Amino acid sequence: MVSCKVDIKSDSSKIDEFTEGLEDLFSAKDTKAPKQDSEAKPKPPKTEGVVLIKDSRRAQNLTIALSKLKIQPDEFKNAFERADLDLITEARVEIMTRCLPDALEQAELDAFKATGDLTKLRRMEQILLGIMGVPRVRFKLTTLTVYYNVGNLVHGCRNDVAVLVKVCPR
Repeated sequence: MVSCKVDIKSDSSKIDEFTEGLEDLFSAKDTKAPKQDSEAKPKPPKTEGVVLIKDSRRAQNLTIALSKLKIQPDEFKNAFERADLDLITEARVEIMTRCLPDALEQAELDAFKATGDLTKLRRMEQILLGIMGVPRVRFKLTTLTVYYNVGNLVHGCRNDVAVLVKVCPR
């Protein structure tokens, strides 16, 4: 038979030491040394931006979608004026169509454009102003959508006509 001696006092002190070690390990104390002033980089002053798109979810979605365009706001108008289909690709047309502002957003953008400093706007709003600076942009985007999709539409029509010819008696 094996006998085991247990010393409650020494085991208790080991448990207390272990518990203190765990508390130190998982405590919320900041163990990092504070940065010295020589290492800290000065932050640029935060400029006050103007927010025209009030709905934060829509603004976030627009920011993400418009960042995929990878084109400068002033390039939109030039690309439309030249009918440059290398810049106005199918993917960009789709993104621009989804991102067009509604009537309230359009009114706010127009009002600010007439009176405010455009550099104070967020990039997303600057891009929207660039898109909306194109005359009749909604109609042009619709036309370009049809242009890019006409091949698929014609192919679908041909298939429909072929089915009708087979079904209809002569």
